[in-house]
Amino acid sequence: MDNDIDSEDRGQKIVDLYEQLTSMPEYKVLEKIKALEMSKYVFQSNYAELKQLLTADVDVNKIRGMRETDRRLRMTAILFEITRLLHNFDASVRSSIEHTRILYRELNKKTGKMPEYEPEIERRFNNNPLVHFFKDLCDYCLRFQAPPVTSSLYWSQINAVYNTGVKLDTNELSKYSKWSPAGKKYLANQTNPLDLLSVVDEYYALVMDFCNWFQSRQKEIYSAEIARVDAIQEEIESLLKQEYSRSQ
Repeated sequence: MDNDIDSEDRGQKIVDLYEQLTSMPEYKVLEKIKALEMSKYVFQSNYAELKQLLTADVDVNKIRGMRETDRRLRMTAILFEITRLLHNFDASVRSSIEHTRILYRELNKKTGKMPEYEPEIERRFNNNPLVHFFKDLCDYCLRFQAPPVTSSLYWSQINAVYNTGVKLDTNELSKYSKWSPAGKKYLANQTNPLDLLSVVDEYYALVMDFCNWFQSRQKEIYSAEIARVDAIQEEIESLLKQEYSRSQ
């Protein structure tokens, strides 16, 4: 009988603590910060999908056995897929950065808790030729023409297979009239042909570093709030463990 009473008390305590937790302003703030993980997941997944296409293994014998018409159709399909994945990747980059901007306005701007945010955006993105080039490249692919892709085959001693290297013809890219000044500057400093994977990798690293920095700063700024939320969550977890042990 005593055990039943203890269990009832414990159950009610868990309910009370959970209600207390979810009504805390600190909890609501931290839930917003945690939501960044979804943006990051979409961004990382789009990058992985694009990179998989750009580093795909090639069955050379199969290509050699194809008719010329089939080869052209295959290349057209690849160009369309590259354009789609470039667009998805760029969109997820913009979404991730916009998500941090929204959180900054909601959580940090009025309180002045993160004065370095806007200077970091300026330094990392607004003044970075790579960022403008990648945005312009996506506009080129969607509004002008398919990317001027050339592909090369190279033997991978690690995997003992042929891999593709997807290159961009910078002379063809230069014919586009709507490059931004920063995008045009980046393009002018590249060798021809330009390795698309290198550009994608560089852009990914830039954005991922920013997202990680932003999350780290949020955890520092809200360390006290995190501690209060963690304390209640740990108490709930302890009570749940006790209830589980009693039921065994």
